[in-house]
Amino acid sequence: MTDSFHPSSCTGVQQVTNHNGEDYNGMASHVENWYKGKSQPAGKAYGLDNIQVRTNSTVKHIVFETRRAVGAELIAGEILRAEKGIVLPVVGKNFSDHAAVTQFYFINEPEKGLCAPSPHSNHPSYLEGFPTDYIITQSVPTDSMLKAIEQDHASAANDVASQPHVVPPRSHYEILPMYAPTEVPLTDLNILLDGSIIRIGLINLLATSRGTVTFASTGYTAGPAIDPNYCATEVARVILRTATLQSIVHFFVA
Repeated sequence: MTDSFHPSSCTGVQQVTNHNGEDYNGMASHVENWYKGKSQPAGKAYGLDNIQVRTNSTVKHIVFETRRAVGAELIAGEILRAEKGIVLPVVGKNFSDHAAVTQFYFINEPEKGLCAPSPHSNHPSYLEGFPTDYIITQSVPTDSMLKAIEQDHASAANDVASQPHVVPPRSHYEILPMYAPTEVPLTDLNILLDGSIIRIGLINLLATSRGTVTFASTGYTAGPAIDPNYCATEVARVILRTATLQSIVHFFVA
C-alpha cells in the first residue's frame, strides 16, 4: 500500500518526516504512545496525584454565587466546591464534531497474512498498537474549496488570500489505512474476519457543520441529546467527497 502513495507513483503525495511540523500535508509515519500494550493518554503520562476523582456520583445541580459557578451538589446531598470555579457542560447550537467515512477493501493474496486477523499476524508486537504504519494528510483543491465556500455563504469567494479555509495551505482530511477491518463490529455488514480485508478511515479535519446539544429531559439523571448535524455545509461535503475519491484512486485503482 505504501508504494501507491510514493511520490514516484502517478498518484503519489509528498513524504513528510515530521507529521507534527508546520507543513504536514503528505504521508508520514503514524506515531503512537503505547507502553506494554496499553495506550498512554495524558492522564497516564502525567498522573493524577493532586486530583480527586469521584465516580458514580450524579450531580443534582450546579451551585452558583451570583453568576459564577463555584461547585456542584450531588444527589446524596454532598456539596463539592471548586477552588477557582468549574467548567459547565456546553449546551447550545454550536456543537462541532469531525465526520468520518470508513471503507473496506479486499486485499490481494490474503494467504500471506498481511492483515489481521490471520494465523500469520499473531505476533505479540502486533497487539501493542493500532494495525497501521502511516497516515496521509491532504488538502482539497483550491478551486473546489472556493466554490464550496461560495455556496455556503451565497457570495463570491474571489479573494483567495482572505479565505482561512484555503490560506495558509490547510490540511482538510486524513486517510488512515489499517491492516484490519477494525470498524466491522460497529456495522451491520456481513464481512468475514478472516484476514482478507483492510479498513481505510477518511476523516474531515475542517468541521464547518454545526449541531446542537440540548437536555433530553429535565431530570438530572438524563443524558444530553446531541445532534451533530454532519455534512450540513458544502465545505464539509466537498472534503469527504475529495477524500473518498482519493482513497479509491490510491487503494482500488492501485
